[in-house]
Amino acid sequence: MMVNQGNPWDSLGRKTFNTNLQEGEIDPRVADNVLIAWPVIFGAISKEVDVLTGRALDFGCGTGAFCIALQKLGFSVTGIDPSEEMIRIAKQNSPATVTYVKGDYSVAENGYKVISSIMVFQFIRDIETVFSVLIKSLSPGGILIFAVHNPDWVSECLKQGIGFSGFDSVINPTSGMKDFGDIHIPVFIRRSSEFDSLAAKYGLKKFLEAYPPFTQEFIEKYPDNRPKNIPEFLILGYKKD
Repeated sequence: MMVNQGNPWDSLGRKTFNTNLQEGEIDPRVADNVLIAWPVIFGAISKEVDVLTGRALDFGCGTGAFCIALQKLGFSVTGIDPSEEMIRIAKQNSPATVTYVKGDYSVAENGYKVISSIMVFQFIRDIETVFSVLIKSLSPGGILIFAVHNPDWVSECLKQGIGFSGFDSVINPTSGMKDFGDIHIPVFIRRSSEFDSLAAKYGLKKFLEAYPPFTQEFIEKYPDNRPKNIPEFLILGYKKD
């Protein structure tokens, strides 16, 4: 199958962000999502959602493993991603009952009980537009839960010259580039207060703010040069009235 060479996420999806690989083969930059961020997110979903049925959307679903896990919880799941290659891999590895759509926020439907987004929002410049559309897609009482980079971790990476470049400030990083080898993608770093203000503007109530640390098990299984003394993830959850 031909891959759209104009979308850098297509090439990253084939290996770097393929969450369907076996343990030991998965890239550390994806394994941390699965082993550190996912447990917090699934724990919060189980706590905040009374009945684990109904529709769920994973926005920026990548290669689909999080969608599969959501379905196992009991949801009817849709995954949306702009990468043709990631959608192809997701479909190849998922049950036919998981729906995948190539596109962006504009293809989101309404009536979701849960909308998740794992390490996606930091790559979106116009976050308010995306936020407003996703919030409209939530049912009353529905939740929006997501993970992004912890700004303090990004600051530490910049101090060490690891993984990021092109930022004006090391102490208070806002925008620059996320480096994946020879692929460089614009990234926008936001603190929890910025997301809180945006959520409040659209009538959402906050129920979660978490910074899960790197575990010793992860460090031993997936050694790399990224700083481990500061949590990588900022995880936030909001509920719609």
